[in-house]
Amino acid sequence: MQKVVGLFFILTIIGFSFSSKQTGKKVNWISFEEAEKKMETKELPVIVDVYTDWCGWCKVMDSKTYSKGQVADYLNEKFYAMKFNAESRNDIKWRGKIYRYDSQKRIHSLALALITGEIGRAHV
Repeated sequence: MQKVVGLFFILTIIGFSFSSKQTGKKVNWISFEEAEKKMETKELPVIVDVYTDWCGWCKVMDSKTYSKGQVADYLNEKFYAMKFNAESRNDIKWRGKIYRYDSQKRIHSLALALITGEIGRAHV
């Protein structure tokens, strides 16, 4: 069974482990659908960057961590990497279940499932 890795914990460690040189290499972000299809042929852990458009620390992760060539290379080699906007209005099918935006809570149900109410934890 694939595990969704606690994003902030692992990327903080990875970010501090590599040099700060930015090389223009990029993380190969894929959709949930692409990840499920790829998992049929090659088992890799999944890492999901749950973000919002207004999140300042999310922008820092993009500019200071994901932009590092060694970080991008590591994530591309070891994980299926996905970005997910916690306020997305699109339905997402993941592992046979459909997740939807919750207009009362103003957050996507998949984001809640991924972070289980706490940033940096994931158990889906």
